[in-house]
Amino acid sequence: MTKGDVTLMLVYEPSTAEGRPVPLVRVSDPGLAAQVADKAIREAEERAAAIDNADEFLGEVERAEARRLRDVLAILIPGLATRPCVAGTI
Repeated sequence: MTKGDVTLMLVYEPSTAEGRPVPLVRVSDPGLAAQVADKAIREAEERAAAIDNADEFLGEVERAEARRLRDVLAILIPGLATRPCVAGTI
């Protein structure tokens, strides 16, 4: 791993309030990072659509957050902006 790489971290989060998250493993795989980023963007867009059904203003706020997430991840993960989003890859 070099400085500036995107690394995924698998974290165990105990169900109790007192339990602290426990990092389990780090993975440096650009392809997997791009898949996870695609999934995160899709979930953010789906969340925005669901909120929009209840409140148009809040839906627009969530859509703006989803766009920001897409923009930031496209900067951090090379090729994400040009990569086709494949449904169901994760």
